[in-house]
Amino acid sequence: MEDLGITVLRFHHRDRWDTIIAAHPNIFGVAREPIRDSTTEDVEADGELDLDLFPGQWHAVVETLAASGDGTIEPGGDVTEAGTVLGGYVLEVLRDGRSLRVVDAGDEDAERIVNALQQQGFAAVAVDPNAPDAVDRIRAAEGGQV
Repeated sequence: MEDLGITVLRFHHRDRWDTIIAAHPNIFGVAREPIRDSTTEDVEADGELDLDLFPGQWHAVVETLAASGDGTIEPGGDVTEAGTVLGGYVLEVLRDGRSLRVVDAGDEDAERIVNALQQQGFAAVAVDPNAPDAVDRIRAAEGGQV
């Protein structure tokens, strides 16, 4: 298979699969922070915001967005192009019947992911969660792109 240009990966069931997967994003996609089981005791009930569904560096941004109470913040998902996973968006802001998908600007493929989302008809923006104006950039994108 290798002689035909097909990538071959061989590993044992006891190997560190997370390390192998992270080393081959072109095959498996971009690895994400694990999401804890929904049975953990700190999961909010009654549809409340569950920060465990978002990467840790995004918690402050998600809390600030959710505090306004006039919309919904949903966890992100994968973004594909031509049947291949490019990466993902980290959250989706749903407000007044409109949607904005937010991509982590620190992702090396952030621009490509935003472009793919836009080509698929979604409003999207890349934001650095550690930037002091992260929430303002999302709010501005909601007004301009949604």
